[in-house]
Amino acid sequence: MWGSEWKVLSLCFLCVWTEVGGESCGGDKKGLRGASKGWLSDGVGNYSETSHCTWVISGPERSASKNIRLHLKEFATECGWDHLYVYDGDSVFSPLLGVFSGLTRLGRYKVRSIPEVVATSGSMLIHFYSDVAYNASGFNLTYAIDACPSLKHDLTCSGHGTCSDGICQCDDDFKGEACSVPSCPKNCVYNGSRRGTCNKEKKRCDCFEGYVGESCSQSLASGYWKKLSFSDPMPPRSSHASVLSDDNKIWIIGGETFSHPRHILSYIKSSGTNQLEWKRVHFEGEKAPSPRYGHTAVIHDNRIYMYGGTMRSGHISKEIWSFHLQTYRWERISTTKGPCMNSGINALCGPLHITGHTATVIENRMIVIFGHSPTYGYLDIVQEYHFFNNEWQIVETHGYPVRGGFGHSAAYDPVTKLIYVYGGYVSTGWNSATLSQDLYSYDNIDKKWKLHQPSNSFRYLHSSVISQGLMIIYGGNTHNDTSWSHGAKCFSSDLLAYDIACDHWFSMDDSFPTDFDVDLPRLGHTATMVNKSMAILGGFDGVLKKDLFMYVPGKCQTAKTRSDCLNYKPGVKCIWNKRKEFCEPHPSHLLPSSKLSSSVDVCQIDEHHTNSLSGFCSKLSSCSACYQHCSEAISKGTCNRLHTCHSCQAHSLCQWVTGKSSSKCKEKKKTSIGNLTEEPDFMNKCFDSCNKLDSCSNCTAKQCMWCHNLGLCVDRNAYLSAFPYGQCMDWTTTKDGCPKNDSLPICADYQTCTSCRSNYCLLVGGVMMVLVQDSDLVILEHLKENNGILLHVLIVNVMGIVNVVQKEKVCDDCLNHTTGEHCQKCTKGYFGNPVNGGKCRPCKCNEQAEEFNHYLGNPVSGSCFYNLTIDYHALFQLRWI
Repeated sequence: MWGSEWKVLSLCFLCVWTEVGGESCGGDKKGLRGASKGWLSDGVGNYSETSHCTWVISGPERSASKNIRLHLKEFATECGWDHLYVYDGDSVFSPLLGVFSGLTRLGRYKVRSIPEVVATSGSMLIHFYSDVAYNASGFNLTYAIDACPSLKHDLTCSGHGTCSDGICQCDDDFKGEACSVPSCPKNCVYNGSRRGTCNKEKKRCDCFEGYVGESCSQSLASGYWKKLSFSDPMPPRSSHASVLSDDNKIWIIGGETFSHPRHILSYIKSSGTNQLEWKRVHFEGEKAPSPRYGHTAVIHDNRIYMYGGTMRSGHISKEIWSFHLQTYRWERISTTKGPCMNSGINALCGPLHITGHTATVIENRMIVIFGHSPTYGYLDIVQEYHFFNNEWQIVETHGYPVRGGFGHSAAYDPVTKLIYVYGGYVSTGWNSATLSQDLYSYDNIDKKWKLHQPSNSFRYLHSSVISQGLMIIYGGNTHNDTSWSHGAKCFSSDLLAYDIACDHWFSMDDSFPTDFDVDLPRLGHTATMVNKSMAILGGFDGVLKKDLFMYVPGKCQTAKTRSDCLNYKPGVKCIWNKRKEFCEPHPSHLLPSSKLSSSVDVCQIDEHHTNSLSGFCSKLSSCSACYQHCSEAISKGTCNRLHTCHSCQAHSLCQWVTGKSSSKCKEKKKTSIGNLTEEPDFMNKCFDSCNKLDSCSNCTAKQCMWCHNLGLCVDRNAYLSAFPYGQCMDWTTTKDGCPKNDSLPICADYQTCTSCRSNYCLLVGGVMMVLVQDSDLVILEHLKENNGILLHVLIVNVMGIVNVVQKEKVCDDCLNHTTGEHCQKCTKGYFGNPVNGGKCRPCKCNEQAEEFNHYLGNPVSGSCFYNLTIDYHALFQLRWI
C-alpha cells in the first residue's frame, strides 16, 4: 500500500463489504447513502477473528460540504495486529488519515481527548482487518457531514459552543478546537490557594510569580510541563530522528508520514515565548537520501549523520548519509571495513541493513546498538563508525549476555561515561518475540555490558534522556498480552525515571497537571534535551502527531530536610550536602561508587541496590524471577539466544542444527584436546533468509510470513518490527493463504468478489473486477440500478486497469458440495477450490472425525502435527482408538 504507484478515484453512495468472519460488521446503511450522520460498528459482542469489513461514506450529492468527521465512540482491538484504516477518499489508494489499533477508547479511558479524524475529499473509506489471534470488544463509530469537533459524539462543540461551517464558536468560559478546555480552570485556584487571576478577554489564567499552567497549578521550583505552538504547522510524523545543533535548532530527519509531505529534513527554532518556527530545508546539490523511518541520526563536527531505516517500499537500508550544516549538502558515505564478527563465508561485517536501532556519539565514534536486520533478525551486537577514517566495525563485547532487539532506547550519561539501554522488542524464538523490561549499561572503553535493576515495565518505541543523574523514559508501546488482553496499553503516557547512582526506579506520572491540554499517550516520538529541558516531538497514537511539548525540571534547593531532599523528584537527581545541610543537584564529579561519602548523602538506605549482576541475582527470591533475569548469566554461551541461521553461523562458537520439525542454534562441542566439532546435522551454509524470498508460496514454504499488499516476506517473529504502523494489511504463514499462481500479477488470480476484496484488489460498489495489464488510462462508465442510484465511477491509472465483467448476483442452490454467495468454496467435510471447474473432494481422517482441520503428515500410519499460528489458542478434541 505504501509506495504503490497505483492511482484510484471512485465515488460511492452505498458500499458495505463484509468478508470472512465479518458477517456481523454493519452500520446505518441508510446513513451511508448520503445522510448527514450515521454510525458504524463491528457488530454485537466481540468481533470475529479473520474479519474483513469495508465501508465507504460519501456526502450528499448536492451538498457543498466535503468534510466527513468520524468519531470513535468506543474502540478496543488486538494491539498491533487488528487495525482499522481510515482514508480521505473512497479507495485504499487515497490519503491515509489514521490506523487505529489496541485500546483507544473504552469507558473513561481514552488515548485522544477528541477521538476524531476528518476527511476533506467528500468521501471516506474505512477498512477493518483482524487476524487469526484473539479478538476484543471492537468498535462503535459515528460520523457526521460538516460537523464540528466535540468530546462526545452526541454533543455540539462538547456542549460549550455552537457550530458554524465546521468551526466551533465557544462560550465565554471555554476555548479550544472543540470548546473542551475551560478558559480559567477552577478560577485559577489550586488546593484552595489562589495562584492567578482570570483574564476573560484572553481566556486564560494570568499566574502569579512562580506558577504556570492552565490553572496555575504547576510550580516552577518543582518542575513543570508546557505546550509550545508553531507559527506554521509542522507535518506530522513518527519514528523520525531529532538532534540538537549548537545554535539550539532541533533538526528533524525523516519519519513515517503516511500521505503527508515527505520532507527528509527540517528544523525547529524558537521564535518567542512558547512559540516555535518550523522550516523545511531546501538543500544544495542533486544527491539526497530517500524518505525512511526507524533510522538514527547523530550530530558531530557540524554534520548530521543518518544511518539505516525502513524505506517506503518496506525494505531495510544500510546507507550512511551526512548533511553539512553550513553548505546544506547531502553526501552518501562510503565506509572502509574494520573488524568483523567471525570470518570466511559466515563473517558478519558492517554496516548492516538495520532498523529500530540506536546511535550515540562518544568522542569521535558513533556507537550503534542492537536493532532488527532482515537477514540476522533481532541483533544483540554493537557496531562502531569512526568519523575521521570512515571505518566501520563489529565490536567484540564482554560482560552480561544481553538480549538485543528493536525499538529500545539509549542515552549516554557523561558522569558515569556509560550508555544506558532500556526496553525494546526482543526475540524469544524463531516465531516469537516479546517486550523487554531490562536495563543495561554499555562501557565503550572496556566494551562491557552490565545488567541493572529491571523496571518492571515492559515497552518499546519509547524515548529516554539523561537529566542530571536520572534517566527519564516516556511513552511507548507497553502491550505485552498474547492470547487475551489484560489492559496493557498500545500507547503509553508513562513517565519513568531511573536513579543512576542508586540503581532505583520510580514513577514521575504525578508531574503531569490534570488540566494539561496535550494528548499524552504515544509511541515513535523523540525526546531531545534542550537547555536542560526535555522536548517531546511527534509520535503516533492512531494518527500521526505534530505537536511539541516540554518538561522543565525543578530545583533541588526547594527541599529543606534530608528526607525531603532524597525523596524529592523534580526531574533531576537531588543529594543532601551534610556539611552545608543543603539540598543540591547531582554534581558532575560524583560517581556512583561514592554513594555514601563523608560529605553527601546520595540514596535512601532502602533504595541502595548493587550494580553487580551477582548482587542483583542473589536478591531474587523466586525461581521464575531467577530464571527470567539470571539464567543467561550462568549459561554456557549465547547460541541459545540466536534464532536465525545467519545470526547463529556468524558466531564462531555456534552451529545451526536442523531437525525433522525444527532447527536451532547450538554450541559447538569441544573434543578432549579442545578443538571444536560440529554435529552431523549442522548446516555449513544457510538458505536464503526470509527477506530474499519473493513469492508467497516460497515464503510460506520456508516458515516465513508473507505480507500480501506489500509483497514482502519477513521472519515470523518480525511482524511488529517490520510493520509497526499497520503497513501490512493482510498476511499469511501458510500456503493455503497464497494465490494459486504466484507468477501472475497481483490480483489476477482472485476470481471471485470475496477473494478480490479480501486481497485488497480493486473493487467498488459490489461490482466484480478483473485485472487487465498494459493499458492506458480508462474511465469506466458508471452503472445504475433500476432505482437510479449511482453506484460508482472508477478511474484507474498506470499498473492497474480494470474491467467490469459482470454484475454481482447471489446463487440460490449450490451443487457438488459447494457453498457461498457464488458457490466458490467447499462445504464442511470437503476440500479444494471449486472455482473455474475445480472440485470439492471429501476429507478422509481414518473415519475418526466429523469436521477436519489442516494438518501435516500421515495420521493413519505415521506421525502428524497441526501447523499452529503465532499467538493463537487452538482447541483439540482427541479420542482414543
